[in-house]
Amino acid sequence: MSLIFTKTDINELLSEVLNGLSALVKSKQLRYEFSLPRMTLIAFVDKDALKKALWALSYNAVKCAEREVHIKLRPFNSDDNRFNVDIHNDGALIPTERILTPRALVELHKGSLKLIPAEEGRSFLRLSIPILQEGEYSSNPLPLYQENTDQETLEKDFIRRLNTIIYDNISDIELNVDELAKLMNMSRPTLYRRIKGLSDSTPNELINISRLKKAAELLSQKTYNITQVASMVGYSVQSNFSRDFHKHYGMPPSIYIATMSLPRRTAI
Repeated sequence: MSLIFTKTDINELLSEVLNGLSALVKSKQLRYEFSLPRMTLIAFVDKDALKKALWALSYNAVKCAEREVHIKLRPFNSDDNRFNVDIHNDGALIPTERILTPRALVELHKGSLKLIPAEEGRSFLRLSIPILQEGEYSSNPLPLYQENTDQETLEKDFIRRLNTIIYDNISDIELNVDELAKLMNMSRPTLYRRIKGLSDSTPNELINISRLKKAAELLSQKTYNITQVASMVGYSVQSNFSRDFHKHYGMPPSIYIATMSLPRRTAI
């Protein structure tokens, strides 16, 4: 998997993730403590990948908790080169298989996800990620993007055009690598080679991920039901949609909708 690092407000990203858990926290009647430092943290991360990791870890902490959950972006200063998020809950430990995907996403950021020793009956995870990504940005205290080369410009134009075509045709059940190659005006082998050169995904995997991202966006709007959303993103069989959505986001669409049922706020 190839990550695209962009300048990201970590306070805001973490707030978005955790506010989406309001309904689940309320339904379990948990004591929920969410702590952010006063200073806003800006880091260079792949926003989608980090959000997916934080969501999976936080969701499972809430699911496993009996009475309370604590999630904290630890305070930092100008000398720090990493930021840390602590997630702990009482009750059952988060099953190992449920942290494999978030750990892989964190490690792609050159970060770590560690189980911190805690008293019996408590689970304590610490996520640690570099504020800057080596090879992507300068080590200057005021990070700058590297200068674009002609090749980088061509790659960005290709990605922009590819994403536009996929999302313009996202409801087409027949959208696959062959159809995408036609729409991109290139041969299938060329399209495959170009996409694999920019990421670890195949064209069909990229299409499926795009369908699921669009589905999550539509579900969060709470305007359409699951069957309608499945059709809108190109699924003819709802059970297949629910299976793929669960696999990608770590929860079925119905639970995802439930976690979005309360308005966003900075604390619960």
